[in-house]
Amino acid sequence: MFAEPDASVVSEMNGCSHTVFITSIIESSRSQEVVMGPIESTIVLAGGRIKCARCTARAKGSRAQCRKPAMTGKTKCRTHGGASTGPRTKAGKAAIRKAHLKHGEATLAARAKSSEQSCKMQQLEDVMHVMHMTSATRTRGRKALGYVPIRTFEQAKAWIYLDLLKKAQAAESE
Repeated sequence: MFAEPDASVVSEMNGCSHTVFITSIIESSRSQEVVMGPIESTIVLAGGRIKCARCTARAKGSRAQCRKPAMTGKTKCRTHGGASTGPRTKAGKAAIRKAHLKHGEATLAARAKSSEQSCKMQQLEDVMHVMHMTSATRTRGRKALGYVPIRTFEQAKAWIYLDLLKKAQAAESE
């Protein structure tokens, strides 16, 4: 942000009342070297007659802070969720869950099963790489909940053994 001053300039400024101020600006600029600017907590409206809290939401692309005032007692404006209280009771949460359910494929049980299968596939991919069965690149992206990476041959053997044991127990229970 600010360039480091020359030693000659600093020596000329010694004894001047501005020396402390300038060096404090330089020190504070070093500590605030971030891409985003600081979050402004207040905004002045109506030609300086109204001072209120400013919305703390940021734009995804530019990381610029929202310019609207925050709702009373909140940190966000109406556009960014300041008016929302969200479901608070169990009945309210169930109603929201029911409203968002469009078909039976997206129930909590179905999502848990899908996540479990995704985790299993990612671990299978790890086993294939550990055993040098493939030279393909690994799958990118977020890993499933419950995913534990398999990095050694012993971990791969244990994972295969546990998988076979689970299949045998499932076959016995049927």
